[in-house]
Amino acid sequence: MPLTDLLPLADDPVAFEAELRALDVPAGEVRHPGVFGRIRRSRPIAVHELDFMRTQTQLPVKVALPGPYLLTRTMWID
Repeated sequence: MPLTDLLPLADDPVAFEAELRALDVPAGEVRHPGVFGRIRRSRPIAVHELDFMRTQTQLPVKVALPGPYLLTRTMWID
């Protein structure tokens, strides 16, 4: 769902709209899935990135995962 669809649900639509305008990308382009049940994964999260990097170097590597800020940056509406 695009963030702009959340505007009618905001406690303060004017303030929410101002925050949407301040985003570094257009709010209509930011999409987040709606979750209505238990979240689980069917396979490892980043093994394919790690496997690829191991073919490229013998040095230790890191795989970037989204942190709490990224995951919650625009998820403040119940």
